[in-house]
Amino acid sequence: MKNKHLVLLFLIVLTLGLLRYLPVRYRPVFHNDLIRVDTVAMTQCIVVVPGQSEISIERSETGWVADQNGRVAPLTGADMAPLLEALAGIRALRRVKTGLPDSLGFTPGQQLKVQIFNGKRLMEYFELGHELRTNDQPATYLRLPMHKGVYLAEGHLRRLFTRTLDDFRPKSVLWVSPASVRSIGIWQAQADTLIVFEKNDSLRCWGAINFPYTLSDDSVQNWLGLLHRLNGSPFADNFDESQDKDSRLAAFYLKTADSSELALQFYLLKPPNIPEDLSGLRRQHWQHLPVYVVHSSQNPMNYFAAPDTNLVRFLCSGWWSAPPAEKQHN
Repeated sequence: MKNKHLVLLFLIVLTLGLLRYLPVRYRPVFHNDLIRVDTVAMTQCIVVVPGQSEISIERSETGWVADQNGRVAPLTGADMAPLLEALAGIRALRRVKTGLPDSLGFTPGQQLKVQIFNGKRLMEYFELGHELRTNDQPATYLRLPMHKGVYLAEGHLRRLFTRTLDDFRPKSVLWVSPASVRSIGIWQAQADTLIVFEKNDSLRCWGAINFPYTLSDDSVQNWLGLLHRLNGSPFADNFDESQDKDSRLAAFYLKTADSSELALQFYLLKPPNIPEDLSGLRRQHWQHLPVYVVHSSQNPMNYFAAPDTNLVRFLCSGWWSAPPAEKQHN
């Protein structure tokens, strides 16, 4: 071996030896982003949570939508922001060496599965186990099935991905100001006629345009105010929409000062319209089968089961159809 080669080998060995004493800290690979998804290229995120149906979050022409059990709900920017931010960079605190992954929450009845697609191409796939706190910060066990690696990742990731369609659906039946309503059309199944009342500000009353009687403004405002008590009702996903004409009890058509129109319809569930599969209702903690279902044109993609039967009976009772002699305005 030539002298210059010996000198070069000596310098390399000397340098490696000195590096042991230098105050340099190398960042281990598990501190890098464990999951890094190009969210611009992402078109679909499928999440499988134990005990519930798979939910798919998909990019459409108009934005993101969630799909579960054949029902779809549009997602807002606020809905998607935390999810996209997390997928852009899930960081690992450390790698976990274990021969008992079941003890970390990786069992069929516990683990949560997340798949990310670009079209039909699988971009990323990971599983989530138990959540915990370590060094006073939230963390989640994460497994990459492709190479069987288990990590402790930053954040409460299960809470972020454990979603149902109900988390994204608007829960309000209607949001109209009683003071803005200028006209009310009323249809009742028993009479099968449409009565239209229009507000008369100068007389402080509501006059029927096709019948010779009026209603007091106080009674109408009270009725309009009670409509908002329908908000917060649980979803009636098992309602058979094909039976809406046969089960419709009453309908109300509201027109506001800016000419906006709202249709509110009530349905009475009775055999044979009662759903056979009550599993969806059981998941919503219904102890008894709901009797009344409500639908609003302000929330057209959803039907609601009204739990307050007395409220619905009053709203649809026909308080507007007393004998004309009692309501005629002189």
